[in-house]
Amino acid sequence: MIQISYNYDSEGVVFTIKGAVPGLVSRLLGTEPEARPVDRWAAGDAGRCDALGALRAYDEDRPGAVRFENDRIVASHAAVATLGAAQARAIGLPNRPPFVLSTDTSGVIGAPDFNLTTRWLDAGQRITAHRQGAFLQTAKGTFLIPEPLFSAIELADRFDANAVDLPEHWAALARFRHLLDPNDDAHGDRAEMSGFLRGLRIYTGAALSLTLSGDADDVGFDPVLFDADAARQAADEGRPLVESDGMLMEEMLRTFQRHARTGFRAFDTAKRSYLIGRNTYLIVDDDVETALQIVRQKQRAGPEERRAFAANPRAAIAEGLVGKARTHDGEVRHEDEEAREEEAEVRAATLFVETPEYADRAIGIGLWEKQEPALPLEMQRKLRLIQQYHCVGCNSEQKVVVQNEFVLFARRKRIRRQRVAVLTGDD
Repeated sequence: MIQISYNYDSEGVVFTIKGAVPGLVSRLLGTEPEARPVDRWAAGDAGRCDALGALRAYDEDRPGAVRFENDRIVASHAAVATLGAAQARAIGLPNRPPFVLSTDTSGVIGAPDFNLTTRWLDAGQRITAHRQGAFLQTAKGTFLIPEPLFSAIELADRFDANAVDLPEHWAALARFRHLLDPNDDAHGDRAEMSGFLRGLRIYTGAALSLTLSGDADDVGFDPVLFDADAARQAADEGRPLVESDGMLMEEMLRTFQRHARTGFRAFDTAKRSYLIGRNTYLIVDDDVETALQIVRQKQRAGPEERRAFAANPRAAIAEGLVGKARTHDGEVRHEDEEAREEEAEVRAATLFVETPEYADRAIGIGLWEKQEPALPLEMQRKLRLIQQYHCVGCNSEQKVVVQNEFVLFARRKRIRRQRVAVLTGDD
């Protein structure tokens, strides 16, 4: 039976086959047994097949993280940390640590002494342990650190308060807290947070829309923020993002938009972080901060400028992104400037979400004119068939059937009957 062995260093983990038992010919000739190709390692072993399949899937998502060579596998520590306990055992890796990972922060956020801290506890007592990648070496043996504990420890060990600014401190803290989420069953009871971390709530904005108010002569607006998970879920469900997908509940959203001392309108310029409740914070990335900066500028502008922005926020956001790039990179060639503008338009399209509520309100207060909906492809195809029969003057049964189907389809899609009559030639 094939036995897999592993070796690791700071760079990664190498899997090979343990010395195979020589066959009769090898023993007679005194030669070494032939190496077993990686493709044959999983033969007849469902657990090993599952583990190798998981490593292949990881490499598909992150090319280069795992290399399947002829007679060995070279994997990153991050890759092996994603394996389940049974998968890890199937390819010879050690068990998970029988200890609790205690996590906390030290110092003041934004200060040079701010740190994310981790330590291993056994029966409540700190133990001496040495970590190399995903492997934890202790007096009780060597263990494999699973995700998400591995990523949390990596983040804490790599964090350098002196190398990043205050917004990056917040971003690291948000990521650290998210990895240690007590509602996530991925690590069960193997992680323990300090009281501060347990009570901490950090929301991360990845996109925004506007809630419109007032009328055509005096338009007002406030930002509504979405996180990346909401956008992915809406895409998976094949529907648009709506305001109820926003990451802040009503009270927190109102605090963010309107609080007199800590809210969005309390400052002349946008910020990377906002206090929106007790031990509760909102942070945004660079692009969202730029978009919010444009929103804040336009909130303070005159009626005409507010109206123009509310009618087409993406154009102003794209212009703001281009301006920021010019400030950062300086002037460039004409061709590069065009490419920069195109990139900004793409990013603005992702940053600003035209929710159904935004669109309805824009029409309601006169910023947009209501347009007839474009015909779905299925309806366009049937319309071409109807027009074809009209052209040849044929009054065939097929034309009648197609017309009837077209009318029923249109009614299901809530297209006005008058428009259907015009399209089909019915009176």
